[in-house]
Amino acid sequence: MNFEQMMLNTRTYQYFRIYNTLISMPQGNYSINEVAQRVNLPYPKVYKLIQGLVGELGQIKSAAAELIASTGSLDTSKLIIDLNTLRYHLIANQLPYQVIYYLLTKSDPTIDDFCTQYHTSRATVFRKIKPLNDQLHQFDLHFTFSRMNILGDERKTILFLFCIFRLTTEGAIWPFSQSLFGLATKAKNQFMQRIQVPPEFENSEAFPLLITIIGLRP
Repeated sequence: MNFEQMMLNTRTYQYFRIYNTLISMPQGNYSINEVAQRVNLPYPKVYKLIQGLVGELGQIKSAAAELIASTGSLDTSKLIIDLNTLRYHLIANQLPYQVIYYLLTKSDPTIDDFCTQYHTSRATVFRKIKPLNDQLHQFDLHFTFSRMNILGDERKTILFLFCIFRLTTEGAIWPFSQSLFGLATKAKNQFMQRIQVPPEFENSEAFPLLITIIGLRP
């Protein structure tokens, strides 16, 4: 199971697969049947998935809906949203990411409050985070829901959270508030004044992300 499969449901994972396939193809017009063959799915299913995919793209940028040409074919010259932006959009709207984001950013996180805020049930939460929970166990960590948290070695917890947010954003999007970005950047700059590091690390978004995660942990 890859990262996107762990964080997305079956339908949104297929959105990601199809879009990843489309951006790898030379610019031009392609029939839905051609795309169906490339992703190895039946035509009727791909037709419905593309309608849903275009809806998701339109939420990010309305002009992205022009992917479907007037003839019903797919015009890959209209792929104006990069894959990382779509990945973040899809993952951020799924329960596994929402659970992680909630327990990290909420001052007193509880499962009941989460279910109220996200209009879901405990059973749905437990079912949808199972792949994420299975991965968590590989780090010898586990969720607790009386007060929502990740328990275990704190160093492994921070590493796990960093991997989740880094892989979700691919460094292209800042997932927290701008005020936290400002504080993390200031801390990073103070650190850089004291320790010499290669330029590629100095300009990396990884440092502010890691600093923020450490600062948000209870």
